[in-house]
Amino acid sequence: MELETILITLGFFAFCGGLIDAAVGGGGLVQLPALLHALPQYSLATVFGTNKVAALAGTFSSIFTYVKKIKIVWILMLPTMVSAFIFAFVGAMSVAYIPKELMQYIVFILLIVIALYTFMKKDFGKIHTTIQCGKKEILLGILFGGLIGFYDGIFGPGTGSFLIFCLLRFLLLIS
Repeated sequence: MELETILITLGFFAFCGGLIDAAVGGGGLVQLPALLHALPQYSLATVFGTNKVAALAGTFSSIFTYVKKIKIVWILMLPTMVSAFIFAFVGAMSVAYIPKELMQYIVFILLIVIALYTFMKKDFGKIHTTIQCGKKEILLGILFGGLIGFYDGIFGPGTGSFLIFCLLRFLLLIS
């Protein structure tokens, strides 16, 4: 394949992934397979890292939108973010030690599972309520931040859906 063709194709899939991500989440489910197919000569860590750059751009845009509209409980979010960052780093470092052949099968299975989950759970996050934030919620935030961060570091697509699920399911229904 010529470089121009690869760039146009990847640009198209990035655009489609961005549209899907903005509408229902899960844009990485479109973009990651395109990157794996278009860049077979690169290591998984490089391809996953390339996917992360696109995901970060969309995430930063979303953060600025939500911060203006939603009151964030920073005493809960700060330790959760630190935990997620640390374990995302550990997950990203782990990708280099997983054989590429094995990871391709894992990616395929995870893509199917996450696609099904994403399309079945479109209504998460529509209702906004305030949560009571105590030690139990902070510890759960750290736990889920670590788990989701590790998943995001090692794989990525579907992370936002899992984050919403954990925050709504476990932090809002605890008290």
